[in-house]
Amino acid sequence: MQDPLAQLRDIHLPDPVPWWPIAPGWWIVIGLFAGGLIFLARHLTLRYRRNLYRRQALKKLSFIKQDANTSGVQKFISAFLLLRQVSKTAYPREHYSYLEVAQFILFLQAHCSEPVFTDLPDNIQIILYGQPTSDEIPMDTLQSIFESCEIWINRHRHRDPSS
Repeated sequence: MQDPLAQLRDIHLPDPVPWWPIAPGWWIVIGLFAGGLIFLARHLTLRYRRNLYRRQALKKLSFIKQDANTSGVQKFISAFLLLRQVSKTAYPREHYSYLEVAQFILFLQAHCSEPVFTDLPDNIQIILYGQPTSDEIPMDTLQSIFESCEIWINRHRHRDPSS
């Protein structure tokens, strides 16, 4: 008698599934992924360009703080002028940079998410536009003003909060 197992043949596996061409569903997924990447890249590029004025203002503020050749009053005036330039760039249609000093400070406080410019000298009008009686602003006050400037430049809102 013959062995029945000898008559068996090996199992033939089907050909492997090719990876190309891919199914139409994968084309849709690839298209959505590529579109998402393009949208994200465009959004990040526009955001980077929109915030150029912030980066430049922070560099200028850093230069003002580190300038050893200027007095505290001159640094204060330069920082205030820088804030006016930034507000003119951030809000070109509203003309906030032309406001009177007290109103401009209220504008700065209203358009920032954190409290800023709470420790200002009482004679701010005289320091900015007149002849100050003392030649120096206290260092802690000046440091507080610079910190408020940095916070406002980094975190001010682009839109008017009342609208």
